Amino acid sequence: MRVLLWAGVLCVYPLLAHYVVMQGRLDLAAVLQILLVAFIAICLPGKAKWPPLASLPLLVLLYILRPEWLLYTLPVLINLLLCFLFGRTLRTGAEPFISRIARLERGELPLELAVYTRRLTWMWAVFFALMALACLYLAVFAPLALWSLFTNLLIYVLVGLLFFGEFAYRRLRYRHYPHASPLQVIGRIFADAQEQKPRN
Repeated sequence: MRVLLWAGVLCVYPLLAHYVVMQGRLDLAAVLQILLVAFIAICLPGKAKWPPLASLPLLVLLYILRPEWLLYTLPVLINLLLCFLFGRTLRTGAEPFISRIARLERGELPLELAVYTRRLTWMWAVFFALMALACLYLAVFAPLALWSLFTNLLIYVLVGLLFFGEFAYRRLRYRHYPHASPLQVIGRIFADAQEQKPRN
């Protein structure tokens, strides 16, 4: 049920946000951003909810001062946060994020899969860093319509292409291993987050 709720929000929010921006209602678009962060905070388990919760007063203050500042800044910050969440698991002695998900799915990882999932964690970290740079560049140099099209629509398409494209590649490259479907992987991530909740 939680996966379906997230999927529904992620389908409706980008379209609604882009429509509102195209209507010239930057203040309303900023309100939608704040509501999205609040939704994320409510849905995240344990300590993971505190960063978005703690950011809400600052977001509200930015909205009061200059809604357009919030509008342009938040996509950059969200992508930097995602980059950090993947990147911090690549430090020495830590288990890469995607390696953990793969291990929960199949148990102890063979060496070739351990190497692959570490590289894949690197790829996602770099991807979100590039998305943050693209959002910043478009905010400074591009027309509002192009910025909105990228941050509210195209970026989600790129995430989907990378996610499902990697799955297709992995099924071909490592066909001698069983693979969970993308929806099963997403469900496993949410289930793992819930299992971590009592320990936080």
